Amino acid sequence: MQTIASSPLRFVCLLTMVAAASLAQANLVRNGDFETIVKDGPDGWGRDDRVTIQGKDGNHWLHVDRTSAGQKVKLPPDAWEIHLTMRMRATDVVVGKESWQDARLAMSFHNEKGERVGAWPNVFNATGSTDWVECDRRYRVPTNADNLSISASVFGPKGTAEFDDIKIVVTRLRSKVKNDEPLPEG
Repeated sequence: MQTIASSPLRFVCLLTMVAAASLAQANLVRNGDFETIVKDGPDGWGRDDRVTIQGKDGNHWLHVDRTSAGQKVKLPPDAWEIHLTMRMRATDVVVGKESWQDARLAMSFHNEKGERVGAWPNVFNATGSTDWVECDRRYRVPTNADNLSISASVFGPKGTAEFDDIKIVVTRLRSKVKNDEPLPEG
């Protein structure tokens, strides 16, 4: 009988699964639940005075009025897929001259030099007025992506949006084993 340690491929696969499981528990977004507040604003989020923290029954969320609040999310070097979950609500959001000028969690991947890499991600967006919506989507991390820029935004001429429980976790790591290697015996 073979043990896992006697098979290098199985050992690498096991290590990859363990690393992915431990990463999956860690939210890469700093203060994505908006419960840490400093100077009347959310800790870890760049913002201006039209971004506030709202709250009810001990829960806090981000309130954005025709502006943005964002942060740069550092990605592990071997991240291959990330999973985004969040809640979002829009009130009286009017689309601007361009279709992207609405309420959204804007996102873009960047390399170490700050250059955008990969295509624009398919982001969650809203117009008009909505109740709280649960958002859940997976994204492939482009090769050479060092970080993900996220921005809770209202780009249109009118309206507000609220964001809560923004969570990004790594769900899959890039394989370190060549895909064209033969399967081990047995």
